Amino acid sequence: MSQPGEAEVKDAATKAADREAAKEAKKLAKEAKFAKKSAAAASSHAASSSSSSPSSSAAAAAHQAPPGAPIASSEDSSREKRDGVYEEPSRLFSNVADRHPRSHDAFLASKIGSTHAPLHPSIIRLSFLISTFNLMGASARTIGVLGAFKDVVRDYRTPKGAVLSRDLIGKLAPQINALVHARPLGQGVAHAIRYLKYEVSLLDPSLAQEQAKQHIISRIDHFIRDRIILASTVIQNVIYQKLRAAGEVVLTYGRSSVVEASLISASSRGKSFRVIVVDSGPLYEGRRTLASLLEAGIQCEYALLNSLPGVIGDASLAILGTASLLADGSLYARAGTASVALIAHAKGVPSIVACETFKFSERVQLDALVGNEAGDPLNLLSFDSAAANPRLRPTDLQAPNLGVKSLLYDLTPARYITAVASEVGLNGPESVGVILRDYKSTPWN
Repeated sequence: MSQPGEAEVKDAATKAADREAAKEAKKLAKEAKFAKKSAAAASSHAASSSSSSPSSSAAAAAHQAPPGAPIASSEDSSREKRDGVYEEPSRLFSNVADRHPRSHDAFLASKIGSTHAPLHPSIIRLSFLISTFNLMGASARTIGVLGAFKDVVRDYRTPKGAVLSRDLIGKLAPQINALVHARPLGQGVAHAIRYLKYEVSLLDPSLAQEQAKQHIISRIDHFIRDRIILASTVIQNVIYQKLRAAGEVVLTYGRSSVVEASLISASSRGKSFRVIVVDSGPLYEGRRTLASLLEAGIQCEYALLNSLPGVIGDASLAILGTASLLADGSLYARAGTASVALIAHAKGVPSIVACETFKFSERVQLDALVGNEAGDPLNLLSFDSAAANPRLRPTDLQAPNLGVKSLLYDLTPARYITAVASEVGLNGPESVGVILRDYKSTPWN
């Protein structure tokens, strides 16, 4: 067997050295990539936590400490280590924006400073009322928003050389943004705003400014009259016909203006019935319903949501309100409505939902966690039935180890709903899609 030559030995040695160099380069590249990822994660965590907690520097030091070093914060122990990088644990309802209580002056300052365009005084006032929950209910908010836009239209002046229909829509945009910043619009308000924009876009350019403004105001009044006030009147008649002549026991939850008006109207027209008002915190809207029904001379009972299993046996009919009726017949309503509908269905009590068609939505949600709205955390934490117990202060909400979420809505599946009362009549929840398709003949829907 011949011995390898000097050239072959040198060539083999060169190839071995190249392989070692390639391995070393690959190793260095991997380490550099890991170091870059770790540095990015550490810097992003430090930026997010430095403003909220004084312990962020200690947490960063613990992250950079060698193995076996003591952990600087108990918060770090809850992190999950993936690919050598510590990640923050996911928060419950992280898709729902937090709400923080604000004073009147701070609110106005934030509204004026959040946009470059001037805001109309009516919009600023309405934004404050909506944000502080002094104006609640889908119908009331929609009427309030349309009333504020009537003031905006009255005070509008078309710039020289501009077309009113185009310029006015641009002027409405910052006003709408202010309302969105105050609180999510909701289906009813969003529907009304689409209607307003559509009517503005149809304006004849040859119309004089005052004539065009009067036309828009008349169309706003038309929406309020036909889609809210008259729709509520039709629903009152539908519910009146569903109530028995005597002995009916109606159960309702929270507060709905159309449900409240329907019960008062039925009582004034001679129907004899009793109402069980079920309520829950932190808003306790049912107290306003109870006060209105008592003032109308209706016999009532008042119970909290945790007492529902004990009072549902007396009810013969449940009438519920909703913020929105989704395309699959589900209710997007005040939190607690799903529990009422579920227990009523289990006990064989029929449930009727009173909802105007302007609250119908083409949207579909699988559950209430897909989209929701957070209430003021102070409303959730400040109430205590025992006066002697200490109450949390606003500063307690800033504690790094406390997370508060007060979800305002839940989702009720259509299978728990017997019928929907609207201005179209009394229909099953599965008819929402058909009604929406019929209303599609109007482009702004």
